[in-house]
Amino acid sequence: MDYNKLDADLSAELAERSADPNAANDLGSASLPIFIQTVNAAGPEEEAFLRQLGVGGAIAGQQIITANLSAEAIAQLSTQPWVSHLKLSRKLRPLSQS
Repeated sequence: MDYNKLDADLSAELAERSADPNAANDLGSASLPIFIQTVNAAGPEEEAFLRQLGVGGAIAGQQIITANLSAEAIAQLSTQPWVSHLKLSRKLRPLSQS
């Protein structure tokens, strides 16, 4: 895995999951929501690779792609030269009304 391409939150989450032997058995935590930023807009080869990892939705021509991937898939993706950065996505929450 190329940790230089991972943001701090994603690195911490992957480390936490690898340290927890029960995390691999928890289906709810099997995948992580991430943003994939590519060096250039994704072409046919990049799209084929991402589809093989299970990424759905619009990919071709995109430079930022969202996906839910396993730690194993994130490791494979991080080694690709066309991947610039991988970032953990966060749940949106309402702003406080005060």
